[in-house]
Amino acid sequence: MFKGRHFDQSVILLCVRWYLAYNLSLRDLEEMMAERGVAVDHSTVNRWVRCFSPVLLERFNLRKRALSGRWHMDETYIKVRGQWMYLYRAIDSVGDTVEFMLSEQRDLLAAKRLLRKALHRHGRPGRIVIDGSQTYQEAIIACDSESRLRHQTARRLKPIRIRRSQYLNNRIEQDHRRIKRRVRPYDIHTSWGASCGVGESLTPYCGDSAEGGADGPWFWGIRRRSAERCGIFLHQRLVSAGGWGSSVRALGGGRSGEMRITRFLHNPKVTVGAMLGTASARTCLQVRGRHVLAIQDTTSVRVDEKGIGLSVHPLIAADATSGFVLGLVDAFFLDRRGGVKATRTKRDFADKDSRRWLDGAESARRLWAAGAACVTVVEDREGDIYECFAFKPDHVEKLVRAAQDRLLADGTHLFAAAESWPEAGQMTVALPAIPGRKARTATLGVRFGRVEIARPRNRKAQAGTRVLPKTVTLSMVDAREIDPPHGQEPAHWRLLTTHQVTDLADARRIIGFYRLRWTIEQLFRTTKTKGFDIEALRQQEGGPLEKLVTAPSSPPSR
Repeated sequence: MFKGRHFDQSVILLCVRWYLAYNLSLRDLEEMMAERGVAVDHSTVNRWVRCFSPVLLERFNLRKRALSGRWHMDETYIKVRGQWMYLYRAIDSVGDTVEFMLSEQRDLLAAKRLLRKALHRHGRPGRIVIDGSQTYQEAIIACDSESRLRHQTARRLKPIRIRRSQYLNNRIEQDHRRIKRRVRPYDIHTSWGASCGVGESLTPYCGDSAEGGADGPWFWGIRRRSAERCGIFLHQRLVSAGGWGSSVRALGGGRSGEMRITRFLHNPKVTVGAMLGTASARTCLQVRGRHVLAIQDTTSVRVDEKGIGLSVHPLIAADATSGFVLGLVDAFFLDRRGGVKATRTKRDFADKDSRRWLDGAESARRLWAAGAACVTVVEDREGDIYECFAFKPDHVEKLVRAAQDRLLADGTHLFAAAESWPEAGQMTVALPAIPGRKARTATLGVRFGRVEIARPRNRKAQAGTRVLPKTVTLSMVDAREIDPPHGQEPAHWRLLTTHQVTDLADARRIIGFYRLRWTIEQLFRTTKTKGFDIEALRQQEGGPLEKLVTAPSSPPSR
């Protein structure tokens, strides 16, 4: 089962078990493994869980220990991929799971299906404890009769005893609490179609309109709060409940607050564009006379192991001198559905997802229009795109970490050219701790120079209606760690920028700008597992989810 895997099977099994058994996020497991000297990425753990969970379940069922002769049966409801489902479960007297099943309906047929599965796999119990449900009693009698008739020694088998006692069935009720705590089922009333569909009443909120109450059948008889007041309430709750998740139920603090937030998220007059426009306008008020760093990056919101799903690409503004976050400038939501990778070389740049890096630079231009002294867009390796340099907006500078050993106009390559430059000086920086690396102080050797990058051979001369130039002239700063600790990979930054770098002071300033890119990583950390936990949201996409992700993604401005 583990043949060909890079990691040892003990590491894989430990990560999968911890993730399935406890309320740990993928990044929590990444940090826990790093503390034990195992450098494993959280996306790798996610792939392990999806790959090995079904296989392990099959192996466990083959080696399951014998059950006791007394079973407890009951059902509860949980959300599975945004849809409310009934979870039918049966456990024995010591708490071991006998059988479980998900069903969209709560009826006699569902109870019979669960019992038939349990009897077929584990045989007949001596007694089954249920609550006061008449449905379970009828299902047990019917399935017991079928089992006895099929058995050759039917006359020797005694009927299954049925004990109807709500007090004795508290054992499985407590077991439900553990499951609900693990799957986080309390983010209710976030998708009307999933939780309150036609003819269903899984939650006590059935009957509200699909728009969250704005145009329901009792709209004219109820006085509604304005969207502005609901938005203010949501912001206040995000501030007061920051770090404890951003589920609608938790933020609302009660039935009334939950409904206020729900109506705000489902209000068609409230759009993501309007929320971003308000945040951007407030940020622009803070930038006059400053050198502003416009930092952008992409993070996942609801993405599977193949990278398919919803991601968000925010652009935030930070003061280049103090590093203080000024606010959100813009954000782009990417809904990747796959199937386009094979045509990436044939499609125009404007039709690719990578266009977001240039769109972010164009959005950063509004900071210059608002009075910023200078605007520098800071990006990591993924933003190293030739078109983004060639079509850079006016009055906006660009700083990106080089990802590709590009061909230069003189026929040499970028990395080799940087190695040939003499060392201009040294500087000391503090490297923060990351999974697999402890925090330390590093001494960097600094080189810099001008490079003329040639247009990639797989690029066409025309990019839409614009002409792609043959070469782009940039400055490059190369910073490599000197004498790293034994066994540690040296820090090495190759930075491409449109700024003029003429001396060591300019090179050090460029390195300082790039180090502030870590600010957006802290934003992602806050909006995910160490704060608002946006990856656990169960709102429906296409409006409510994007609005609730945008709200905590806006750093406070002052």
